[in-house]
Amino acid sequence: MVLSPREVCVLNLSIKGTSVKNIAKRLGLQIKTVYAHRSNACNKLGVDKACNLFHCRL
Repeated sequence: MVLSPREVCVLNLSIKGTSVKNIAKRLGLQIKTVYAHRSNACNKLGVDKACNLFHCRL
């Protein structure tokens, strides 16, 4: 599956080490929404944990 532009943005910021709280502030999202985007992206990429995203190339 293809990641949405927002999922890519959230993942890129996460991979750079940006906290969920700061991602939410920066993108104007609720914290729950950031977690949802990250979770959806993990599912699409077949990654079981967000920490394993560091091994993925976007």
